[in-house]
Amino acid sequence: MPTPSARSAVRAVAVLDYFTTHPGRSFTLSELSDEVGASPSSLTSVLQALTDAGYLIRHRRHKTYELGPALVAVGRAACARHPVVDLARPELERLADRHNADCLGSVLVADEILLLVVAGRASRNTRGLAPGHRVPLVPPFGEIWLAYSSMDAVRRWLARGLSEDSAGDRGRRTDELKETEQHLHDALRRIRERGFAVKLSNPRLDEIEAEILGRNTHGDLRERVARIAATLDSYDLLGESPDETYLPKMIIAPVFGPDTSVEFAITLTGLNAATGAEIESMASSVVETGLSLTRAIGGRVPAGDWVYDAS
Repeated sequence: MPTPSARSAVRAVAVLDYFTTHPGRSFTLSELSDEVGASPSSLTSVLQALTDAGYLIRHRRHKTYELGPALVAVGRAACARHPVVDLARPELERLADRHNADCLGSVLVADEILLLVVAGRASRNTRGLAPGHRVPLVPPFGEIWLAYSSMDAVRRWLARGLSEDSAGDRGRRTDELKETEQHLHDALRRIRERGFAVKLSNPRLDEIEAEILGRNTHGDLRERVARIAATLDSYDLLGESPDETYLPKMIIAPVFGPDTSVEFAITLTGLNAATGAEIESMASSVVETGLSLTRAIGGRVPAGDWVYDAS
């Protein structure tokens, strides 16, 4: 069981995360209590500590809280440590404009995908998304990172959503789980072969987006997303025919760091129906943007002789 100090730290992070995904807004104690899933009494000391440090400001008359100036210094220090974020913003804007779409930039933080950049025309697919939103790293999400990770990391990732007794699978048969696992292995192998991933539109994705845009700070988000994600079918486009028409949801390509690991992911989304040839053309521009950013941060593309072995 977490200690009181650990629980306070978790609540402080949840509060800051919530403010980050709702920029420019202020909230009362009761509103924050409801959104982060903590009682007002347990949240009061957390808000006081954040206010004393300048991370929050409390309005004298309305008694509401908003982000404070101390976070500006934190943000600038973080950008200096992770230059890919500032370098990516204009590149993602250009990519979004070129394809009349939206473009997202994200990083992997522990076992979550953290959104840092939102660029483009804010289509129905991305309206409401803001830097700070997080997606649990459960299958099939995060493939662009797992494709360049160790097989041990891939197996841990698969275990988060593909066990027979997991809540996400709700009694799915062993043969169904094996088929899904094989599809995911094929998707990771295909990403390694061509350097990008193509995801198809799927009605279940709307449910996942609603969860992410809803109570994003609640601890059971992972379980709710895993339950929905376990029912996704035909999410990866593993091979497109040039003349056939598809409904792509997103095209994703990596940015590599100096150690050849994936440091940043570029996602082109808000896309219309497109032929296989058009998808290939869009993917080429996403990949080239990723390679350009890789060069800009002194990154290195992994050696081409790496063999994906899921045995």
